[in-house]
Amino acid sequence: MTTIDVASNKTLVGLGFKGVIRGRGLRFVYGSSNVIIQDIHITDINPGYVWGGDAINMDGCDLIWIDHVKISLVGRQMTSMGCEFNGRVTISNTEFDGRTNHSATCDGHHYWTILGLGENDKVSFFNNWIHHTSGRSPDLGSVSTWHIFNNYWSNNTGHAFSVTPSLLF
Repeated sequence: MTTIDVASNKTLVGLGFKGVIRGRGLRFVYGSSNVIIQDIHITDINPGYVWGGDAINMDGCDLIWIDHVKISLVGRQMTSMGCEFNGRVTISNTEFDGRTNHSATCDGHHYWTILGLGENDKVSFFNNWIHHTSGRSPDLGSVSTWHIFNNYWSNNTGHAFSVTPSLLF
């Protein structure tokens, strides 16, 4: 799968219902800073394959704002933050729609939802709707700080949080 690379100082804004990225995810170039992704729908990224691709992937990034985004029908992670530091990331007003015909738990619920593994990540995660998932909603590891509030989890069959003991939230 080919991703769309996003570098520093970029804004991607959808207009109305026309802001759809189908079949490709966004990969923030290592070290990207000052990026806004707003009002788009990312969908149909190889949903039938476990390692089919991520909707949003970042590693070693700073000043990222993901707002009013919908993510659905993704083969792997809806949002993935790698092992490098990701600072000042905000994910807000976003819908993580896990409804799928291809699920690891065979119940129509997506498993690989939100992965945060960065060392010392600083993330604000608020006003999001996470539904029809069966786990990793989110999966947070390493020594990082997540400010999580005012989110709504619904129709989830598995665990919402998977965290390591060193996480602050």
